Amino acid sequence: MKFELEEYHRNIPDEEIIADIKRVATKLKQDSLLTKEYIKFGKFSLSLPCRRFGSWLDTLEKAGLRKLKIQHHTWLSDEEIITDVKRTANKLNQDFLLRNQYDKFGKHSSSTAVAKFKSWSNIIKQASLRKMRDRNGKVSEEELFRNLEEAWIKLGRQPRQEDMFPPNSKYSKVPYKNYFGSWTKALHAFVEYINKENDFSTEEAIKNKPIIESTTRHKTNRNINYRLRFIVMQRDNFKCQTCGRSPATDPTIILHVDHKKAWANGGETVMENLQVLCSKCNIGKSDL
Repeated sequence: MKFELEEYHRNIPDEEIIADIKRVATKLKQDSLLTKEYIKFGKFSLSLPCRRFGSWLDTLEKAGLRKLKIQHHTWLSDEEIITDVKRTANKLNQDFLLRNQYDKFGKHSSSTAVAKFKSWSNIIKQASLRKMRDRNGKVSEEELFRNLEEAWIKLGRQPRQEDMFPPNSKYSKVPYKNYFGSWTKALHAFVEYINKENDFSTEEAIKNKPIIESTTRHKTNRNINYRLRFIVMQRDNFKCQTCGRSPATDPTIILHVDHKKAWANGGETVMENLQVLCSKCNIGKSDL
């Protein structure tokens, strides 16, 4: 089973992008659309239409939707904005804050804050928060891959650049760009690693793996490495195969990869004998 990335969107026609903008507006029964609404329901990354058409307001005009008047709320004091920025960072249990995080979790919009302080960097400084680039440079490839895997599982889909912040991700897009050169290259490197020697079928496992324990008849190791774990997660659509719950819809859900036929009863660590279960269903199975 070969794992593949979603279709790269660089060559997507303008018409397809606009059609998706309209689709989301229709779904929400609105004649306009906020960026946070498109981030949540859109098919593409927010940066794609903005890059293609110039800005979000230009995108709305291109789609025939009503332009939203950006109200900068000049009546807000600097102190009120900084207080809310600190509150939002604290809510996310972080010592930093990204603009897209503030747009999603803050009381005001990031454009309101930037209009007051001239730049997001100034706001971060005034709020005594850390700039993301201060610590993101020294992260190993393995750490980045494991973090990307966890974000993928939590979202139930391929992460976008704007998804890379807590609680989805420990790291932002910055260390990925620093290490691999671009976000796209990071994704390709991750997929290449996941697919490396990824034939986890029974036949191949028994053919290529030595007997791990001479006192048993097992042909595979009991341990499920994280590459195999991710492939099984992807195959099972990042959902518990018993109750159907997923971290994408309920962040409290924790997924496990479990042996269908228990290792103690002779079950092997191969694709056919593995399944995704949430922690509650996995405990329930153990009780049985």
